[in-house]
Amino acid sequence: MDQGQQIGHYIILQPLGKGGMGEVYLAEDTKLKREVALKVLPESVRSDPTRLRRFRTEAEAAAKLNHPNIATIYSIEEAEGQTFITMEYVDGETQQISDDGLEVDQFFKWFIPLADALSHAHEHGRIHRDLKPANIMIREDGTPKILDFGLARIERGEPVPLDSDMPTMTMDEQPPSLTQGKGFMGTPSYMSPEQIEGKKVDARTDLFSFGLVMYEALTGQRPFREASRSYSQWPTPA
Repeated sequence: MDQGQQIGHYIILQPLGKGGMGEVYLAEDTKLKREVALKVLPESVRSDPTRLRRFRTEAEAAAKLNHPNIATIYSIEEAEGQTFITMEYVDGETQQISDDGLEVDQFFKWFIPLADALSHAHEHGRIHRDLKPANIMIREDGTPKILDFGLARIERGEPVPLDSDMPTMTMDEQPPSLTQGKGFMGTPSYMSPEQIEGKKVDARTDLFSFGLVMYEALTGQRPFREASRSYSQWPTPA
């Protein structure tokens, strides 16, 4: 979509980002007079019922979460032949880490509230399944926020059980930078062994990914720099 284009009662101000799960724009809500982030499916997959269902799942997964360190979902709407999600616009930057890692004090300022946010999501039956630095935004005032429940799975029984029988999608050969491909969803460098192998997952898969993110935050390096179908083939921690 282009700057100045109107969809429903939203006016597009500028693009914010693009990924396998959608295109995100900064938009003005002309009814409530506020800025929002507006997420739409890429044009190439808007007619795909599976992608549309997952898109709606994202909105459902996050809409019931109410936590200061999770980006708020406002609504899921349809206009101009498109389905889109409106959400809190987080004015800041994705988690940036130097090669030397974070100072310990800064680490705790970010990751204690993020851990609490993840616990809140799990208590409400939401498994993120794509935790990584790119899905953590730091607001200008220093508040960290977890974004993008696009790969989230909803557990109807709350809290999230630790013996879930729903497997993840199996992995096809894909470059490790991709977040979505044919038959594969997630970011391999931050995925748990069971998720990357298409096995059963539960809340512990998020804990594994969160641990990798924390390791990288403290050291400035990923513990695993490559990904393969078999986790046993991943390189040993640096």
